[in-house]
Amino acid sequence: MLSPERRNRDSPLTTSLSRSYSSNLGNINMDDDISESKSKFRRLIGASKDGRIDLIELAFKLLKSAKEAHSIEFLMFFHMIGYTCTTVIVQNLYIDRLCRLDFKFPDEVCRNLTDINMTDYEKQVEGSAALFQMYRNIVEALIPVLFALFLGPFVDRNGTKLPILLSLSGYTIASLMYCVASFFPSIPAPYLLICSVPISVTGGLVAFLLAAFTHISTRSTPSNRSFRIAVLEGSWFLGIFGFQIASKIFKVWGFVPVFFISALSFAVALLYGIYYIHEPAFKSIQNSTFSSIFYEIFDLRSLKDTMATVFRPRPGPRRKWVILLMVTIFMRMLALFGTMQVGYLYTRNKFQWDATKLLHVFNY
Repeated sequence: MLSPERRNRDSPLTTSLSRSYSSNLGNINMDDDISESKSKFRRLIGASKDGRIDLIELAFKLLKSAKEAHSIEFLMFFHMIGYTCTTVIVQNLYIDRLCRLDFKFPDEVCRNLTDINMTDYEKQVEGSAALFQMYRNIVEALIPVLFALFLGPFVDRNGTKLPILLSLSGYTIASLMYCVASFFPSIPAPYLLICSVPISVTGGLVAFLLAAFTHISTRSTPSNRSFRIAVLEGSWFLGIFGFQIASKIFKVWGFVPVFFISALSFAVALLYGIYYIHEPAFKSIQNSTFSSIFYEIFDLRSLKDTMATVFRPRPGPRRKWVILLMVTIFMRMLALFGTMQVGYLYTRNKFQWDATKLLHVFNY
């Protein structure tokens, strides 16, 4: 008979079979896990067993998930689509009206301003267009700059939904006004500046971005905040495909459809914000009149709170860091939006590019 030690000692064959069995068992368990994961993923995206996906069901599931997570990535995406659709086209509209109505150049000249033989005409028109672009920037930025000083404390007290919806409403109205103005070719360039007023009085890009990033910060945890802000920015910049959309539409159909698509994109973002941004009831403006809301926003105590937040004493060099961060952001925005506003006129003059070609380049 074999000793207990001998009986307990595995033979090479037994060891091999044991390892093979364990390996197969592990593979079976791994296959089961993979199969279960695939099943969960199919259920998540609404796919059938044969792999077909119901896109409508998937869209509703994504919207439901976004609602539960207080997500505004879709809103940011459609805002950027609308914004980029009109960035260059508005400038081209000013050039068209200045050329035909102010300088009274023939239509043949105005259609071919980027031609090398039209340099003299182009310089005259683009000089005036640069001035009107500056006026438009002043109109769209003057009131939002004031908003920025008062809006921070207001958002802290009342939430972010109202500023986001107001800003999107302004952009929607402005795009519709541009749509109407481009439909009537007799409207001169100075009157186009009126289209910028709704953007300005509703806070513009300043109020929109302030409220959007505040919203995502308050709806995230310290562990996932950086990730959610990165996703939010990524969703916003995905909207640069609006350049490509605008170039294709403008080349075939002209101004009106581009501004209509822009207004439609802003309207989709607005409706999404109405139904999918959920916040507690506004504490200080609920059941208030317009005048009381106005005084609530432009309360001088809000300005005092804003200044105190920036310049109050902080441990170590943190106050210097905050101030340097603000200066850095200012310089970044100056470089970004400064070049964006003159880039079209520069490329027209330097490379004889029209709006369609520049939009195509911007998309890449």
